[in-house]
Amino acid sequence: LEMKADQIFPVENEAGVKWSASGVGRNGRMVAFEGVDVFVINKTGKIQTVKGFWNPAALMAELMA
Repeated sequence: LEMKADQIFPVENEAGVKWSASGVGRNGRMVAFEGVDVFVINKTGKIQTVKGFWNPAALMAELMA
């Protein structure tokens, strides 16, 4: 599985990261999917929270197709 950050959107103490991933499933099929993670950084510069948004059903559909 290869993941890459496509775009990063920093705003104050938060950042949205639009990412994409691709790879080969156990069945040998190529899969590709994407999502967005939102990071909140605390005052000491460490990640306080991360929320991830992606569609696992789309990934499963590609693996089963």
